[in-house]
Amino acid sequence: MDQESLDEIRRVVRDELNDIFDFTRTCLLSGNMEGVVPKRETPYSGESEFEGTIAEVKSHRAHRVAVPYLRNVKLETLYESKHPSISQKGLLSDENDKILFTFFVNNNLPELEVGKVYNISNLLTNLYQDSFQVNSVTETTIEESPDNLIWKHDGKRTLGELDLI
Repeated sequence: MDQESLDEIRRVVRDELNDIFDFTRTCLLSGNMEGVVPKRETPYSGESEFEGTIAEVKSHRAHRVAVPYLRNVKLETLYESKHPSISQKGLLSDENDKILFTFFVNNNLPELEVGKVYNISNLLTNLYQDSFQVNSVTETTIEESPDNLIWKHDGKRTLGELDLI
């Protein structure tokens, strides 16, 4: 291949990359990421097949998989993060398993409180530094679980700090 052909290829690639950069920058500044962020596929074909447990999410152990919801997850621990784009980072648990999470500032989510139980919808799995976790996305929603007072831990039903029979 001659030098002129190589220069033409470089010019075309440079122009295409500049177009992609301009489009992405415009979307970021406007807050409209449709078309920039790839559609996320979910391995769950329907809500009836997905129970919303952490074990189910962890069983796929795949990067960037959409998680329709997690039901009755308790905020066990919050970790300090000095990164300006992270609003909360910590450990969620259900009756049988635990998973790390990261919520981002630009998703405008309510702050979770340690010890409370939540239903969280529309998360995205992430493999980060050999750690499997779920992250918030624009569509993530959080609501306090109606079962917030009654939660099973280590096989026991509890009401606050009291074990129930």
